[in-house]
Formats: sequence, structure tokens, C-alpha cells
Amino acid sequence: MSGGGWPLILVVAAGGTAAIAAIPTPRSNLPAQPTPSVVQPVPTPRSAPDARQIVLTADDNGNFDVPVTFTGPRAQSELMCHVDTGANVTSIQEEQAIALNFRDLSFSDEMHTANGVTLDAPITLPAISIAGRFTVNNVKAEVARDLYGCLLGMNVLAVIRVSFTGKTMELSW
Repeated sequence: MSGGGWPLILVVAAGGTAAIAAIPTPRSNLPAQPTPSVVQPVPTPRSAPDARQIVLTADDNGNFDVPVTFTGPRAQSELMCHVDTGANVTSIQEEQAIALNFRDLSFSDEMHTANGVTLDAPITLPAISIAGRFTVNNVKAEVARDLYGCLLGMNVLAVIRVSFTGKTMELSW
């Protein structure tokens, strides 16, 4: 996992192969993060002319956020998540997992983050829906105690196409 706010670099190799890399930045260099209970307005993703595409605009810190509806065992919740190409796994906060009716969380997975090693609880989300337009079922995710939001990680992003230019990111499938 990684924190949002990392600069992303697009590297294009000979033959047109592209890769996205995140550059770790110590948390002390990142802007202060709001407490999880504070809801801040973010630009609503707009639908592109292609119905199989979501277009996002970066915030002032260069982060891309998207509304994600998480389905838990007996509840559903929509959260704004960082699109985080540096995170291997989609992650949510412990409070969010409890609101989705996940119980008896076992914080046993050792995760290596930009801030060090932490223990997270593995869960399987029955479904997540990105901006109400694209659904992924049976998503392996991690519950983190020290997370300041939620992260849409590469385990979900790998099943869709992610591209960006400047302050615009396109998610397509």
C-alpha cells in the first residue's frame, strides 16, 4: 500500500510499452490529511462520450479521487477513494469495514508501506462499483488501522485500462 499524494511518472519504453511508477514521499512532506469524518467536495467524475469510460480530474495536490460503492456482508457504502497505482491492494479503514458489517477482523497480514510495516486484516468485498459504472466482484482487500481514506489499488485497476495526461485520468474497460 502507499499513501495518496505520490507523484506519478509515466515511462514509455521503445515499442510503446508504458508503465506507471509512484515515487515514495515521506509522510512529513505530504499535505495534512483530513480526519476520516470530514467530507470534502471533490469534482464529480464525468462520463466520457464512450459509455465504457470514466474521466477524472486531479485535485490541487495531483490526486485522482473517484466514488466507489463498497458492498459488504450486509451493508453498502459509497466512499471517495484515491486511485493509487502504487498500492498493490485496495484498502479501506477499519471504521469503514465495520460499517460494512465486517466483524472479527484479524489483523495478521504484514504490509510494507511507505510509512513502514503494518498489520492489516484481509477481507473479500462481495462487490465494488466504480462511479456506478463498472463493477468488480469478489475483491480481495485489506483493512488498515492507520489509513486516512480508502485506496483503489492495482488489484482492481489491473482489470481496467488506466491512462492519464496532465490533470486528466481516464478509466476504461
